Amino acid sequence: MNADLLNHAAEQAAERYGRLLEGFQAGFLLASMSVVEQGLDRTRTELLARAYEQAGAWLEEERPALDLELSEMANQAAETLDTTPSAPALDHIAAIGEALDTALRVQIERDIATMAAGLRDIALRAALAARARGVARGGVVSPIRGDIASRLRFDFADRSNRRWSSERHVRTLWRQALVYAWNETALILLTEQGFETAAILHPDPNHAARGVVIQLGEEGEGMGWAEARDEFFHPNTHSYVGKP
Repeated sequence: MNADLLNHAAEQAAERYGRLLEGFQAGFLLASMSVVEQGLDRTRTELLARAYEQAGAWLEEERPALDLELSEMANQAAETLDTTPSAPALDHIAAIGEALDTALRVQIERDIATMAAGLRDIALRAALAARARGVARGGVVSPIRGDIASRLRFDFADRSNRRWSSERHVRTLWRQALVYAWNETALILLTEQGFETAAILHPDPNHAARGVVIQLGEEGEGMGWAEARDEFFHPNTHSYVGKP
C-alpha cells in the first residue's frame, strides 16, 4: 500500500470540498446582506435552496472520483496478491463507496446548518440591538453582519468535542475509506486464495503493528480483523495486510 498515493487522493478530495465551501461562503455573504430587508424566512429559504443546488452539483461531480479512487485501491491490493478483484471484493468496494458518499452528505448538512444558524443569529442580534437603541434594524445590522461573517466556521466536532475544519474532516473520511478499500479487498482475496490468516506489514521494521497476525476465521491465537482495524488501521496509517 502506497501511503503517499492515499495522502494525495485524500488531500485532493479536501481541496475539492474546499471549493464547495467557497460557494457556500459566497452564498452566505449574499444572504446576510438581505436578511433584514426581506426577512429571515424568505432569505433562509433562498440560501438553503442555493446551497443544496451547489451541493447536488458537487456530489454529482465527486462520485466518479470517489468510485475511481476506491477501485484503484482494490486493483492495487489485488496486484500485490497476483490476482484481480473478485466479484465479492468489488461488491464490498461499492459498499465502502456508499458509506463515504453518505458521510460526505452528512458533513454537507452540518455546513449548511452552520450557515442557517449564522443567518438566524444576524436577524436576532439586529432585532435586539434595534429595539434596545430605538432605531431601525438597517441602522445596526452592518457591524453585526461583519462580525458573524468573520467568525463563520465550517467544521466538525469529534467525540472529544475537538473541532476540525470541514476540509480536514473530509480528508480524514477519504483516507479512512481508502485504507479500508485497500486492506479489506486484500483480506477478501486472501480468504479466496485459501489463507486462514493475514499478516500486518509496515514500512517501519520496528513498528508495533508489523508482523501482527490477523485470524481471518476469527479463531485461534491472534486478532480478528475488527480488533486489528480499530488498533492499527486508523485514517493515517501506513500499515497494510498481506500474506502471512
